[in-house]
Amino acid sequence: MDEHYERMELEAQLFQADKLSSIGLLAAGVAQKLNTRLGGNFSYTQMLAKQLQGDPQKSGLLDKITRQTFRAVRDRK
Repeated sequence: MDEHYERMELEAQLFQADKLSSIGLLAAGVAQKLNTRLGGNFSYTQMLAKQLQGDPQKSGLLDKITRQTFRAVRDRK
């Protein structure tokens, strides 16, 4: 009976470890997707900022987008 209980306990621990591993892989995938999109946002914002240097209103909006992008990256870590 003890061996049976011990085996069940080990199987439960293995199942829990497998679930945690799956969650870790999912989180890594989500982080990668976020990094890709945030990098794209930053690149396009910088390109637009160069084109709109003479427009203070639009440049201000692009600066805000850039700050929020950096904030998202910083908060994610």
